[in-house]
Amino acid sequence: MKAKLSIFIAVLLCAVSAAGQETAQGPSAGLFQKQWLVGGSFQSNWTKIGGKNLPETYFSKPSVSGLIQGEYFLKERIGLGIGFGYQQKGAGIKNPDYVKELGDADSTNRERIRFHGLDLPVYLCYRGPALGQTGMRFSGRLGAALSYNTQSTRIWHSVEDGFHDIQKQADLYYRFGTHLMSSFGVDVNAGNTTLFQFQFFFHQGLNNVYRDAAVFGDAAGRYRAYGFQVGFFY
Repeated sequence: MKAKLSIFIAVLLCAVSAAGQETAQGPSAGLFQKQWLVGGSFQSNWTKIGGKNLPETYFSKPSVSGLIQGEYFLKERIGLGIGFGYQQKGAGIKNPDYVKELGDADSTNRERIRFHGLDLPVYLCYRGPALGQTGMRFSGRLGAALSYNTQSTRIWHSVEDGFHDIQKQADLYYRFGTHLMSSFGVDVNAGNTTLFQFQFFFHQGLNNVYRDAAVFGDAAGRYRAYGFQVGFFY
């Protein structure tokens, strides 16, 4: 699956780069001239919980998210952006495998805590000078997002052991939070009709994900995520 995704991204990059080369009319051609841009993005990322006095041992788990976005450029290279969308957060939970035989629910790397968030990001946009006649420019985003955690779910999948346990735990974890966000990559002018965006990103939560002190004591955990996003703008 990962190999197929990498091949798809590589082919897509080559395609839009070729389109940009064929249609670029100069350093500021096409959609790079527009002040208002609207579109969306899809994120494939790894999420984890880090902090102090954590009640469990966590590892990064794959997550997905998607946004609709609008960006207004005050100048050719500087703009403001806002978005709204769904962001999956959480982490994998390590459990020692004390009983090696099948049928016991202590297998490691199977348990997950998953947060389902509705995010409202606000950010600054930077777009570099034209990279020759390629139709591409380096770009970056820096800002923060408000998040509403619609549901917290603890999931344990262990098919060979016969366990498929799902528990909703909304009362144990945060409901409202904020996180810092940053990204960098390239914007590609594809045929003067669509602006594609390929960026690596990092999110760092600012609030404690644990809500119930009676259960978690003085644990202080914060969400973080990193990954790759593909965007499109008109």
